[in-house]
Amino acid sequence: PGQRISSPDPPLTGPTGGVAVKALLASTMAGDAPIGQVKAVLTRGSHILERELAVDLATMTAAGSFPKVLIGSWELEVKVYSQRGDLTYLGTASVLVQEGKTASVELPLRAAPGVLVIHLDISDFEGYEQVKGRIIIGTGEQSEVVKEFTREDSSIVTVEIDRLTPKTHDLRIELYKNTFHSYNRIYQSPWETVTIRPGQTTEVNWNPAWGCVEIIGYIDAPPPPPAHVNTL
Repeated sequence: PGQRISSPDPPLTGPTGGVAVKALLASTMAGDAPIGQVKAVLTRGSHILERELAVDLATMTAAGSFPKVLIGSWELEVKVYSQRGDLTYLGTASVLVQEGKTASVELPLRAAPGVLVIHLDISDFEGYEQVKGRIIIGTGEQSEVVKEFTREDSSIVTVEIDRLTPKTHDLRIELYKNTFHSYNRIYQSPWETVTIRPGQTTEVNWNPAWGCVEIIGYIDAPPPPPAHVNTL
């Protein structure tokens, strides 16, 4: 009861063991978004077991068990959903199930990764035969994420970046003609910020920033010729 078995159907037969799951919920989880549901998912290839965990708000724990699991190595995910159904926290671990034994797993839960969807309007660069681009996230020596894209028939390019850490990221866009060589770079945006929320998709509409360059020149006139010249 309470356990859902997806694929394969019917379940495979063979020696089995058990898995007991206990997840510690931080007190801030209920404060940020009321907890609606906590699920545990065991996965091995196409074989998936899913069970809803019982939440005890007094001790801030979520617990449950899988009584009959085929022996072997499984991947465990514990997912915390808000009352609105948004995935807010996620924990993962590898579990080795042995015959006739119950594996006990305690795992930390972290804020669920988010997704960034950027709609880029690069219609100002239609004069170039081919336009490629890079979305760079992170200002360190090594960027956290570098996502490349190529303009197709439309001047609007949509790029999706998943599994981003929930926080405020620094972001920059670079555009190139033909190849990703520095001498082919035709635009580099200033650094911008984007905030990723746990388990949510953030959509951003982006346009290149343009400015005006004012050139002011001063002409220094040469001095006048000397009026009186004495020859010695």
